[in-house]
Amino acid sequence: MATGVRPASTRSWWRRNALVVAALVIVIAGSLVFLVAPTTVPVYGWTAYTPLSSGPDYSRTSYLTDQHIVGAALAVLGLITLAGAVGFRLGLRRRAA
Repeated sequence: MATGVRPASTRSWWRRNALVVAALVIVIAGSLVFLVAPTTVPVYGWTAYTPLSSGPDYSRTSYLTDQHIVGAALAVLGLITLAGAVGFRLGLRRRAA
């Protein structure tokens, strides 16, 4: 065997599972984008001027930014791709009948 040449079984594994690996990478990337996206709490608007409190109103705990939406969309796209790839692989299996 020549150096630098992979055995056929390794190449065929990557060929068979490339879509699954790509989908997992998309899910992980989307999750990271969603988790790392900055969450800014607005301190302006009518909630900042409440007469009975000395600080802004933080009653709403979740603020979605554009980065959050992109991360969630990537994660959902990756999960859909993963489900399709796994379903396709399961459909290709030979059944003993």
